[in-house]
Amino acid sequence: MTNPYDPPPVVLDQRPNYLDQARLLKAGFLYRKIEFDVPFQGLLVYSGWNFLQRIRINDILVWKRVSWVVIHRQAQFQLPAELDPQQRQAQVDLRFSRGLMMEGFSLRIGQQVVYDEPPGGL
Repeated sequence: MTNPYDPPPVVLDQRPNYLDQARLLKAGFLYRKIEFDVPFQGLLVYSGWNFLQRIRINDILVWKRVSWVVIHRQAQFQLPAELDPQQRQAQVDLRFSRGLMMEGFSLRIGQQVVYDEPPGGL
């Protein structure tokens, strides 16, 4: 019989460890530089400077939006054929705090999350 006054069990974070397949090389205000081994080999760079949000993978521009009025918090694009012959759909989710400080960055390819920064930022 369990005690109804016992605190609930602690659930450890069950997310996979993305550090084995991706390395955050540089993080800054409206900027991320991430090196991937899996599911593609290459360098993803997000920049939100100069009222223009851009995502490049291995210097190939895969997404851009003018952010004069609104900072877009989601980017959807297809992976270039050079990186992924299937040209799967990719999605970047950006989380910001007040003052546009980035609190999170995640990349999903197809239905799989391949990179996710912890909640609350770095």
